[in-house]
Amino acid sequence: MLSSAPILELQGVTIRFGGLTAVAQVDLTLYEGEILGLIGPNGAGKTTLFNIIAGFHKPSKGRILFKGRDITGMKPHKICKLGVVRTFQIMKPLKKLTTLENVMVGALAREKTIPRVREKAQEILKLTGLDHKASLPAGNLTPGEKKRLEVARALATDPSLILLDEVMGGLTPSETQKMLKLLRSLQSQGISMVVVEHNVKAVVQLAHRITVLNYGKKIAEGLPHEVLNHPEVIEAYMGEEHLCFR
Repeated sequence: MLSSAPILELQGVTIRFGGLTAVAQVDLTLYEGEILGLIGPNGAGKTTLFNIIAGFHKPSKGRILFKGRDITGMKPHKICKLGVVRTFQIMKPLKKLTTLENVMVGALAREKTIPRVREKAQEILKLTGLDHKASLPAGNLTPGEKKRLEVARALATDPSLILLDEVMGGLTPSETQKMLKLLRSLQSQGISMVVVEHNVKAVVQLAHRITVLNYGKKIAEGLPHEVLNHPEVIEAYMGEEHLCFR
């Protein structure tokens, strides 16, 4: 059962780069234990919004609250310490380090001793189904395994909220189902998630609610099938195959 308490609140968040408004007056609320899908055509402002929440960009206007605390403009490492972490669409594992060592790097954000860091990383590799690749250089993982490694490194920081950027992009159908199973298991443990994803079929299976951005503005929000039948959403995705969710 989802909590009625918000874990993340965006209030009128706006960011401008020169004369370009990339995100405009976005209001958003995520509740504890909820999975929110964030979708929209290419260039809609989804990743930019993630960068604002995670502290990589400072908004031009608006506020971001995490568990009621104003984190607007806070540095990424401080936001991570509070319990907000993001993955990246372009996977950048530390290729020469092993899979285990990659996750240990994430665990160093919380744990103080190397034995505990190693133990925690091993636990997370087992949870994400990568334990059999622990000693393999991360650069040798398959694309699907690298996606799971992104999630594993995020989990190593002990987050309450994970911002997932295209973690199912490019996966095979069987890999997608494995990722969906993993994300559902994390949600059952109380971790809240915002999922940016072009695989709308996967979002419909996973998310409790969906928010849609277009040209930096929120154009719809609500239950998945209601949102995807919204006239403005259909118009925004006109001609894009990945809206074929039925």
